Parts: sequence; structure tokens; C-alpha cells
Amino acid sequence: MTTRNSFKRKVIFFGLVLFISISLISTGFAAWVMTSRGESESEGNVSVGVVEGAQIKIDSVTLITTNIIFDTLADDNSGRVRHKEGTPGASMKVKIDFTINQSKFVGNVIVRFVVPAQIQAAIEGNYIAVEAESDSAKLLTYDKTSGGLTFNLSDEERLGTYTKSVTFEFKWGTKFNSQNPGVYYDTDEDGLAVSDADVMKTLETFRAIVYGYETELANKYAAIEEAVGDSAKEAAINAKNELIASKTELPKFVVYIIANPM
Repeated sequence: MTTRNSFKRKVIFFGLVLFISISLISTGFAAWVMTSRGESESEGNVSVGVVEGAQIKIDSVTLITTNIIFDTLADDNSGRVRHKEGTPGASMKVKIDFTINQSKFVGNVIVRFVVPAQIQAAIEGNYIAVEAESDSAKLLTYDKTSGGLTFNLSDEERLGTYTKSVTFEFKWGTKFNSQNPGVYYDTDEDGLAVSDADVMKTLETFRAIVYGYETELANKYAAIEEAVGDSAKEAAINAKNELIASKTELPKFVVYIIANPM
């Protein structure tokens, strides 16, 4: 995200707000055969909980969309908050496909979309949201052992191979009046009333929450406010920007698919 106005000095530069990057497309996760429920996690950017009960086998798990990106719209090239050229733009939906052979033994399947504490904090702070009562809301959990969306198989679905697709989607929260920030700050009456300085602080704080350095960023902002004189203020701003640039480790979500025997 970028904005063309300045805060104190011209130091504002919003890069891609990317918090989940998944490169592993998972197939054939089957660590063992068990007569009771168990779990296995794959290595890599995606961990998939796999369970085999008796002759139940989850043969393939594929993430059709492999990135969740909180950013401006890709075609937003105007206004004070706009898309950064060369970056992909907002992508807030993940589609999960999976296949179970020998589904005649399956009683139900549970799918869990487990997100880290930082994402929970962003939801609680109303930066992002999940639509109430939706499949996404049922999929979302912060604990790999509870919650999730349950599919009870019918007699017909137990014939042969069971294939399912589920979609998880984030929405923008009330902090941005449920709109993309590039739209909210440039077209919404309430968003237009927000100063450039507060726009920058809100977006930087959102990123800090997701990446897990909110307290450090708050301290840097406090140092900017306390700085006396142009040189001291510039040094404090530079320290804040260096902190942001140093935080690049992406939190990850985990998809668990659990097939329970009848």
C-alpha cells in the first residue's frame, strides 16, 4: 500500500501486506494405518492433519489458492492509499480440495482452519473478520483439537471415493467499515475524514499485529511523539521504519482434515 501525502517528513511507504504464503501443495499424506483416531502433520509451509481409521485413507489434499494477502485491490491505482505496482493485490480466500478412498468406512469428516494468535488478535481488533454463521466461521478455529466444519457422509457418499471442496474466506473488519482499506480511506465519508498520519499508523499497526510486533511498534511511535527537534524526530521515524522492514517472518495457518470411522 502506498500513500502520497507525508507524515512529519516524507517517510510513508506501505509494501505488500502479506501474512500467509503457502508453497507446498500436499498430496498423499498417509503416515500409518490406525484402528483408532490419530493425527499426522506434514513438513513445510502447510501442515495437514491426516487420519486413517481401519481402511480409511485421505489420498490427496490440495490448496487451490495458496496465498492469503491483506492488501489493496490489484486495480486500485488512484487515491492516497493505492496498490503497489508489481505486487499481486488482495487475496483473502483459500479453497481446500480433498479426496478419501474407501469412504464406505467413514462416518464423518472434520475440516479445521487453524489460525495463529496474531490472526485472532487482528479479528478481535476488527481489522479483519469472518462472516458470521458462514462455512468460514465454522471452519475457523484457534485450536487443532476442537471446532471445525463437520461433514456427515450419507449412504450414497460412502460409495467409492468421497471428494469435497471447502472454502475459507476472510472479510475486512469494521475498522475499515467492512471495506478494503484502499476503498475505505479514499471513498468512504468516514475514511476520508481520517488524517494521513492516522491512516499510516492504522495500517502499520495492522501489519504489526499480524506479524507479532505490535508492542515494539507502539514503542517506536511513542518515541516519535517524545522526540524533540527535527533531527531527533527523523531518527525516531527511521528507527520505526527499520523495525517494520526487519519483520518478515510470516505466520502460518494449518489445515486439518480428520476422517472418523463409522
